Amino acid sequence: MSGQRGSGRLAGALALLFTLFVGAGAGTVAGREAPPLLELAPLMLKDGSLEEILEAGSAGPGAGPGQRVIRADGIVLIWGETLAGPGAGTGMIITPGGLVLTNYHVVADTSDFVVEIVGERRSHPATMLGFDATHDVALLQLDELSHDYPTVHISERQAALGDPVAAIGNGSGAGHLSAVAGRVTGLDVDIDVTDPLDPSIFSEMEGLIRTDADVVPGYSGGPLINGRGEVIGITSASSFATEDIDGYAVPIKDALNIAGKIVGEIDSDDIVLGRKPALGITYGMRDGKIRVIEVHEGSAAEQIGLAAGDIITEVDGTTIVHLTDLSDIISAMNLGDSVTISWIDESGQSHRATAVLSESKFN
Repeated sequence: MSGQRGSGRLAGALALLFTLFVGAGAGTVAGREAPPLLELAPLMLKDGSLEEILEAGSAGPGAGPGQRVIRADGIVLIWGETLAGPGAGTGMIITPGGLVLTNYHVVADTSDFVVEIVGERRSHPATMLGFDATHDVALLQLDELSHDYPTVHISERQAALGDPVAAIGNGSGAGHLSAVAGRVTGLDVDIDVTDPLDPSIFSEMEGLIRTDADVVPGYSGGPLINGRGEVIGITSASSFATEDIDGYAVPIKDALNIAGKIVGEIDSDDIVLGRKPALGITYGMRDGKIRVIEVHEGSAAEQIGLAAGDIITEVDGTTIVHLTDLSDIISAMNLGDSVTISWIDESGQSHRATAVLSESKFN
């Protein structure tokens, strides 16, 4: 894909917009067409006029969470629990039956998450149906059966340069919806982003919509809307650490294509149905080695005899040097796949065994 790319200086400052409160309590496969999603109902704002939000423009450096939104049908708050602590993001209900679209990084590595429909003042349990980590899209299903959940309205028109837009989301994890406005400044843009939990980890995102809306952490997974209140993208990343803030969104057409494949259980290299496969360990870097911190009960790791304190040296013949080496190999596999692990125990004895990957306890 020949998209635009920001300078190395800017790309290094881009980050996914998941708010983490540490310590406190963003088609066709193999000739098969993805099933269409249901027709969606209009978005409604009740905090004044949409035109007023759009005319407000961007606030510039030091921007806060934005203008408070009293009501925006179909847009939800998402709260998750990770190993690093609780976090907050945004999502949107795309069908009356309760399908929720969000960024994968909003729910990635959560042991549990809930969805809060704005105005109800209660949380709804939800299940991860599937995700595409490469394109940062996840599809959730509200567990409470209903056919009348409020939904957002999806635009049938593509974004154009100069279009006025507004991002809506759980800005700074404030617990209510906020909106920030701007204009479309780039299309089909490629960026490098840092992981919200580990700034040393970078990943590439392609084909994005760029705006000058001052989005801040917490907006991830929320809608980018046009002047008619229709969703044109999912807010995913921002250069909020720079002087001039740029926001980046996954085009809604791309996100819905992924959602359709998940609903249709269409397998692909990028899409994982349900939770991701896992070896079943918590691990970290200590003394320059990848050491097991905890082995999860009933996991593949437990079955082959891995224990806390063991040093993992190879996975399927690949030497493990960095923390991401192990996760990259496992995440590219499927549930039920076999993987050969080599390790050294605390006494210095070497071991090698084949494990069958099971479902992760984390999303």
